[in-house]
Amino acid sequence: MSMPIAFYICLTLLWSIFSGTDGYFHQTVKQCRFSSKDLHGIEFIDSYVFNKVEYIRFNSTVGRFVGYTEHGVKNAEAWNSDAGILGQEQAQLESYCKPNADIDYSAILDKTVEPHVRLSSVTPPSGRHPAMLMCSAYDFYP
Repeated sequence: MSMPIAFYICLTLLWSIFSGTDGYFHQTVKQCRFSSKDLHGIEFIDSYVFNKVEYIRFNSTVGRFVGYTEHGVKNAEAWNSDAGILGQEQAQLESYCKPNADIDYSAILDKTVEPHVRLSSVTPPSGRHPAMLMCSAYDFYP
């Protein structure tokens, strides 16, 4: 994690710890979504939330901001007309998502454990069938 991002996260955590629960709440949620190791189809999502209502979102697959409230639609129009802002958001896919996805795979997702499988015969409570096979899997990851 780069120094500015780490600083921002720490500052946000400190602010949330020492701020009261009264008043307004604003947050930004940045997500990297991917489902394969080759990172085909990876997407970066940057959501802006005010008082638990998401009002605007950038999605790298769509390539622009989408507003969900009146305020969000106005911001989306302004931000979508600024090539610099769109470029910064799109760059997060290459500079943040892809390097961190590689780290996630090597540190977590590549660590698989084969399941312990048990097959047993059980009698159903309804009694319509003489027996059923039940397959159970234990102690596996992911």
